Amino acid sequence: MTIAVLKSFNRGHGLAILKLDGTASEFAAHVAGSDRAVLSSVVPGQKIEFDAHRDGHGRTCAVDVMPANSTAY
Repeated sequence: MTIAVLKSFNRGHGLAILKLDGTASEFAAHVAGSDRAVLSSVVPGQKIEFDAHRDGHGRTCAVDVMPANSTAY
């Protein structure tokens, strides 16, 4: 799992701007489905955990998104 800080999230487009934890690197990630609902409850500046994948269009996607320090069951 990767940890990042949520900089911003556009729910309509499913686009999240993330800053990798402990670095100056920022990137955009597409978020879909139930992961989009999870990010809707996260505020900018909050840390999240996710796995990064490439979709069929070559876009970086964040999947299995959850607030950092939470436990998935």
